[in-house]
Amino acid sequence: MGFLDQIKRNKSGISSPAQWLIDMFNPMADSGVKVDEEKAMEHSAVYASVRIIAETIASLPLNVYAEENGEKNKAKNNYLYKLLHNKPNDIMTSFVWRETLGAHLLLWGNHYSKLELGNDGSIKSIWPLLPGKMQVKLRNGRLYYIYNAREKGQQIFDQQEILHIPGLGFNGYVGKSVIKMAREAIGLGLSAEQFGAKFFSQGAQPGGIVEYPSQLSEKAYNRYKNDMREKYQGMGNAHKLMVLEEGMKYHQTGIPPDDAQFLETRKFQIEEIARIFRVPPHMLADLDRATFSNIEQQSIDFVVNTIRPWLVRIEQSLNDKLISDRNNKNYIKFVVEGLLRGDSESRAAYYKQMFEIGAMTINEIREKEDMNPLENGDKSFVPLNYMPLDDLGQQLDENRARKKEKRSANSRRRLRQQYEGRIENAAEAVVKREVNKVRDLLNKEMKNEQTFRDKIVAYYNDKFPEEYRDRMAGVINTMADAISKEAASEIDLDNVDIDKFKKNYLETISEQHAGYSRGQLLALMNQADNIDEAIELVDERLDDWQDKKASKIAKEQAVRVENAVAREVFTSGGYKLVWETDGDPCPICEEMEGKVVGMDDNFLNTNQSIQKEGGFSASGPKAHAPLHEGCNCTISPA
Repeated sequence: MGFLDQIKRNKSGISSPAQWLIDMFNPMADSGVKVDEEKAMEHSAVYASVRIIAETIASLPLNVYAEENGEKNKAKNNYLYKLLHNKPNDIMTSFVWRETLGAHLLLWGNHYSKLELGNDGSIKSIWPLLPGKMQVKLRNGRLYYIYNAREKGQQIFDQQEILHIPGLGFNGYVGKSVIKMAREAIGLGLSAEQFGAKFFSQGAQPGGIVEYPSQLSEKAYNRYKNDMREKYQGMGNAHKLMVLEEGMKYHQTGIPPDDAQFLETRKFQIEEIARIFRVPPHMLADLDRATFSNIEQQSIDFVVNTIRPWLVRIEQSLNDKLISDRNNKNYIKFVVEGLLRGDSESRAAYYKQMFEIGAMTINEIREKEDMNPLENGDKSFVPLNYMPLDDLGQQLDENRARKKEKRSANSRRRLRQQYEGRIENAAEAVVKREVNKVRDLLNKEMKNEQTFRDKIVAYYNDKFPEEYRDRMAGVINTMADAISKEAASEIDLDNVDIDKFKKNYLETISEQHAGYSRGQLLALMNQADNIDEAIELVDERLDDWQDKKASKIAKEQAVRVENAVAREVFTSGGYKLVWETDGDPCPICEEMEGKVVGMDDNFLNTNQSIQKEGGFSASGPKAHAPLHEGCNCTISPA
């Protein structure tokens, strides 16, 4: 490929050149050495610094947590937990992926990973991309990523398809290459290494000057030069006895490294690299000013001042990109306590203090020390005679113990059946408009795949949620009012004001519907090998939506509106909730029959799931029915 062809293909202009074009004309440091991200790794201090930080980040546990009712637990049933903690794709372990991520950030200043999406919009795998082949464009408030892969050519991705973790930069969305910013310091270090290698490989030993009383002929000079090279040059011939003829005299000269400041230069460059990456010098085997006491403090400073900022940067990017707004109880976090343990005496004093104020249990302390739990080690204590907290809680608990005979939920079930047909009529109008809009975009814009993607994202982000709310608001609000009145009568309560609840509910379901539709279309396009196949897949999905989508929306929303409104009313009255099946339950709902939860609790938490034979499954969080597709269960006051 010619130079001009490369500029055209990679869309790099002279007014705003891409980084590869800048590097082509400015690859050299002032020391005369070419310095780029891969060349810099030939410097032992750079290689060691990158490896130390990247391996430290990769070795820390990376977990997905769920926070509910003030408790934080590992969300092991969340699909993201397996991706991040175990295996992000088919060929990489979590350690390898995070080690690669760290190396990209430390060298190029950015990390990019492609998110493989499933039909439901969930992330199926995460694949790292080479940052040197990526360009980032900001257009109309959205980021677009142009990836120049040799095997697939140029690929364009929307910001929803790329996990981008930027390092330190100047515009807030793209980081600057650490190697480019420190090119001169790294170039000087590489030059010093090259000088040392050439000195020992080419320098004659012993070094000095040979004096001849008269002038050598050209033939004699050539014979003398070849003889010296063969017998005395190189490390293998060092310290051999030199024989001189015809009155020649040898004068020792040498090049004392101290006088040339050769060793000092190499030593200073190690300190310079340590300063750039914020790595303690003793980790790079520079122990001149290291002592037993300050090494421990430097190691703690390394965790706090070097590793911690990288972890926060990575955590925030992962939470922003991978955790949806619907799962705001989940979050992603590194476990860093193990690096901050310190000495045994300090840890013992810390644990003792935390135990005595009731902040930690014996088993929590043992877990941090990698010890097995004790049978009765999960109780916390307070200083007053070390009274168990659960006993103290029983003394302070105010149980109103208001028990009322529960009325039948049959009246709410009948209302649900009456409104299901009305919801379907409204949904048909929504789906018809949605399908027509997507088909119109498909016909007009599909010749340019990226333009079609942009239009789809813009439609579902901006216009569709409002269209959904406008079409569905009438029937949803009317049904909610009817259910609210009926539920209030079950607990002898005056009508509850649910206007704010109805508004929030409509906003939530419109955003959910937009997200599901957008995710399905983008996933189909990612799945296709070419434009024609993408058109065919999208067209088939639109036909399926036109035939079945309105009915699915009606069945699901009828059950959801009834139970969501009922929960709002019952909890407003101070009631716990009980699960009731419809008389012909599936194996999953049958297991839930009669389960009682508190006003703020879920029937199925985020980190819980139910699996039954025959392909029946459900996973949390679920605050009310429906538990799964086709579920007709009901909640009632307990």
